[in-house]
Amino acid sequence: MNKYIIIALILATSSLTAGVKDSKHNLSSTGTGNSLDATTEVCVFCHTPHGSSAGDVPLWNKSLPESAGFTSYSSSTIDGGTTDVGSVSIACLSCHDGVQSMDVMINAPGSGGYNAAGASLAGTWSGTTVSATGQLTGIGAIGTDLSNDHPVGIQYGGGGITNSNTTIVDSDFTATQKATINQAPVWWDDVASPTQGGAGKTGNIGTRDKTDMILYTRVDAALANESEPFVECATCHDPHQSDTATFLRIDNTGSAVCLACHVK
Repeated sequence: MNKYIIIALILATSSLTAGVKDSKHNLSSTGTGNSLDATTEVCVFCHTPHGSSAGDVPLWNKSLPESAGFTSYSSSTIDGGTTDVGSVSIACLSCHDGVQSMDVMINAPGSGGYNAAGASLAGTWSGTTVSATGQLTGIGAIGTDLSNDHPVGIQYGGGGITNSNTTIVDSDFTATQKATINQAPVWWDDVASPTQGGAGKTGNIGTRDKTDMILYTRVDAALANESEPFVECATCHDPHQSDTATFLRIDNTGSAVCLACHVK
């Protein structure tokens, strides 16, 4: 086989397998950032196959803070209605608020480690942005005051996009893609669309990919009281990849992340 083909295959395989284990979200003893010497398991810091916390977050292995305890960004320039921070963002904030130790788990590794209230693992933390008791510190610990951060728990595109009305009303935002998965509506901003511009945009047009800006379906009685797309932390960030230092879904060269949603 041609040596250049071999090299290309190796590079392609490497990019496909570069995931959470190679990122700062690997908090186990095999991690290269903040790490705990008590376990080699990577996924257990966030997920468990059994006994997870109740709610919409997939098999979450932590107690979730109350959404009402966070102060969201607010401005007279925002067209969309805001509501409580959604469960997807709350999952991120269960570590990134800097309050709960990152090794607090409902179901610890191995047998007999279940604790419904959550408990810390016995071990020693090392790293530059973690306290001795396992709380995230530094710039990654954004606290409970989110008033200086991108709004989460906000209707996309100024609101008005619902399961029965897919027409975007605010021309300052790109139009969403919509599909039905497991009989539920899902929305996303397709970064493969040639009309959106910006560097680092890859993926399949019309298909929801990890490199798209994912919008999260919510129903809020105070707003439209119908399924509609909302912006949450994971709209812009993919916690399971190591391609970008801040887990952005795509490289932000030329403000590509911003321009995937905002028409500016």
